[in-house]
Amino acid sequence: MVKMTGKLSLRIFLAGVAVCYLLIVLVSCTRKVVQPAPADRNMSFLYNPSSSPLHPEFTVYHEGRDYSRLYLKVYPSELLFNQANKEGTFQSRLQVRFEIREIIEGRESEMITDSSTIIYTLKMDEIKNAFIASIKVKSEMGRKYMLQVFTDDLLRNKGTANYIPLDRSSMSTAQNFKVLSATTGSPVFNKVFHS
Repeated sequence: MVKMTGKLSLRIFLAGVAVCYLLIVLVSCTRKVVQPAPADRNMSFLYNPSSSPLHPEFTVYHEGRDYSRLYLKVYPSELLFNQANKEGTFQSRLQVRFEIREIIEGRESEMITDSSTIIYTLKMDEIKNAFIASIKVKSEMGRKYMLQVFTDDLLRNKGTANYIPLDRSSMSTAQNFKVLSATTGSPVFNKVFHS
């Protein structure tokens, strides 16, 4: 009787191991839904803009058949400047990273059409009211895109993200018309103009 119980418990144990192995194989063979990695950025600024130290401004103009130009404006008062550099002058480091995805049937594609990371070293004595830069991004006529821009103050280790729609669906969209300041010659970031 004791031998029978030993054999029975061994069989139950082996059957349990086999079932566990089978379950592991089945689970590993099923299609896994990959969840996006959690964002390592604080996105609360979308609901409370005052929570972010940076408030860059953006505007986009379609300047060629296969590209657009993203203009950005950053205020030096929002950046951290220090003298920890070779020159010993007050400098800041600004990183701008963008990703552009096509909008297909009203949804943002998972495929990145274009991306880049640019780091600017800004010298306090060379910047007056604002730092303005431009970045060339790929875009094709007849399409719509979503441009995601991450702007980071590398010295403060804080930043923000912005989402900018690019509309190349026709030649009459606002982004086809470039408005320049009469005094500085730089692009105008306002959407409203006074007479």
